[in-house]
Amino acid sequence: MKGINRIGITGHFSNQLPRVVAREAIGILNKLGIKYDVDNSFLKTKDSIPLEKFNSDLVLVFGGDGTMLRAAREVPGKIPLLGINCGAVGYLMELDFNNLKRSLPEIVKGEFAVEERTRLELKIKGQKTPYALNEVTISPIINQTLMHYTLEINGKKEKSDVSDGLLISTPTGSTAHNLSAGGSIIKPDAKVFSIISLSSLNREIRPMIVNDDSVIKVKGLQFGRNEAVIDGHKRIELEEKIEIKKGKPILFAVPIKTHIIKEQILPKTLSPSARFLHKLINFKGSQTQAELVSETGLPERTVRRSLESLIEHRLILEKSHKFDRRKKIYRLVS
Repeated sequence: MKGINRIGITGHFSNQLPRVVAREAIGILNKLGIKYDVDNSFLKTKDSIPLEKFNSDLVLVFGGDGTMLRAAREVPGKIPLLGINCGAVGYLMELDFNNLKRSLPEIVKGEFAVEERTRLELKIKGQKTPYALNEVTISPIINQTLMHYTLEINGKKEKSDVSDGLLISTPTGSTAHNLSAGGSIIKPDAKVFSIISLSSLNREIRPMIVNDDSVIKVKGLQFGRNEAVIDGHKRIELEEKIEIKKGKPILFAVPIKTHIIKEQILPKTLSPSARFLHKLINFKGSQTQAELVSETGLPERTVRRSLESLIEHRLILEKSHKFDRRKKIYRLVS
């Protein structure tokens, strides 16, 4: 990737940490002589502008997954997004805030790859809707009521159902609501969508995987009683039908350089097992607990306690696994 001339900055506007870290990033950019755009709903500066007017080569998103979903809805689609995790989970975020000083100069040099992520487009009569990066949920507006509907795919009727709702997910969203609803984990570059009936009265109905060039129609909805929820945030009241298909993709930036700490002085109080794990993670990169058990042959309990010790000494970071939120990965603090 070529070097960066202009960077956009946005983040979680109601939390203090993202704003503090973003101001540190601005200080680094000033030293590097890089121009930047600042989201006026995030930081108030004399030159801040609305997010949708950014004309940057890359946008840094400070916060957690909810912040990234907002940015994906509002940033122009041809600008790559790079998440700086300042939240609890940060599944969609590539960097941790405490690595920014080391990583940002490399990002500015263009040391990142760009991934294309599929989004969903909704067609609802008379309404313009944002794209969905994770999922679209169709469900009754009033809780504890059921939804009657007919599902069509590419003009062919698949089923009529009565359930709590219907969930259509992208590969990116497969580890979110889709996973908790019983769906499969899907690799981000797979060309498919997942469709799940939520708590169907028909026990024979199972989740479906369809090609992402499919046109999905949900018909027979009761007027004014159901809604579409986009990425858990934007709510739109429905009429009797809705059409869903692949929309314009979004771009994610992924750092391509991994730091290897060669001669770090470790605390004398660390156990031999913890030192062994630190060396292995240093050499192999991010690992799950199961991978560390397999690689080292150590008992699971020993590996778990050693990881806890390394985290306590701030030598490694624990992060949600990209393809399975039920798992954790461990990597060095750089």
